[in-house]
Amino acid sequence: MSKITFVVEYGDSVSEDNASGVVIELDETRNLNSDGEVKSQFYPGDTVHFLIHCPDELRIDRVASTDGMVVSRGRTSQSRQQDLLFAGEDAVSLSYQPSGPISKNWQGNVGTGWAQDDIEITVAGGQPCLCKASYAVAFSAYYLVPPALSLGEDDTYTIIVVVYVEAA
Repeated sequence: MSKITFVVEYGDSVSEDNASGVVIELDETRNLNSDGEVKSQFYPGDTVHFLIHCPDELRIDRVASTDGMVVSRGRTSQSRQQDLLFAGEDAVSLSYQPSGPISKNWQGNVGTGWAQDDIEITVAGGQPCLCKASYAVAFSAYYLVPPALSLGEDDTYTIIVVVYVEAA
């Protein structure tokens, strides 16, 4: 079985203040088995599709792997859902920087005075309250073409994909 690890390498132009928000995840819309279900394991010869979300203040300089070949598929947008629990005055963070408006579905109490500052959300009143938020997220899409491998039943082969990030 192949083991793939993703690593983010921040360049010199990235400060501690903006060195966050990069998200790398498998593309569940493309990594499907023959039954149309999302794959949980990859084997030699399997192409692995992945997405990189990079906030506006950062940019992807390059993506490379220790073996095989990484290919860019360009930009894509996917919807993400997230439960936001407001229980006091603290801001709640979105997992991604939204690329459009946020759709809110309140479950019970309705938060009032919604305020958004990038990925930080606050409500002024109505706590405790739960919001099921849906929003579009912009991703850079890639796939890894692994090398031709012949592994034994208990063998593993590790490939590391490194994402090099710089300040925008």
